[in-house]
Amino acid sequence: MAARGSEGIWASGTLIQGASSVTGPTYGGTILGTMQEVTLIVDDILVPLPHPEYGDRAGDYLIMGQEIILSTLISDWDPDAVAAAFPNVAAGSVSHPKSGNIPVVTWGPTLTTGVGDLLSARASTLLLVPKDSARHPGLFIYEALPSMRQSRLNWHATADGNLTALITWLAIPNSSEVLAKIAALADMGF
Repeated sequence: MAARGSEGIWASGTLIQGASSVTGPTYGGTILGTMQEVTLIVDDILVPLPHPEYGDRAGDYLIMGQEIILSTLISDWDPDAVAAAFPNVAAGSVSHPKSGNIPVVTWGPTLTTGVGDLLSARASTLLLVPKDSARHPGLFIYEALPSMRQSRLNWHATADGNLTALITWLAIPNSSEVLAKIAALADMGF
């Protein structure tokens, strides 16, 4: 059971997959596009401890860690973003600018992540670089999984005709049991 923790709204910025450097513009990774309405959710993972004297209602909780979820509204689609955001898509594609910036997402005929496969095989670093990095911190997730579990494919059209979708990323611990870091880009120190 996860209890609602803190939630923060982030400045819009660029999302980089596989980031390994604090030097732009690619930061050693692949630019996934411009992100808007970025939300960081930190939930405590709690296990209720029933108390028989209270009719087996929870009288206390064990804290088992934290879950970090990054939710982004992606509006600047490219093939890398499509392939990264949708776990069971081998490769993404985007239509030509004449017909609008509309992603093509095709599931099947075989899934790139099959039943029983570990999703952690798709994990990678994820860096959110804010538009105004002099005033806003960046966010670095050490092992980020694209997660359709929390996503809703709510498609929206922007004023310029681009299609947007809400994408979520789940942070899992790296080998040092670290989930994420918030800091000025110069202080990230990957």
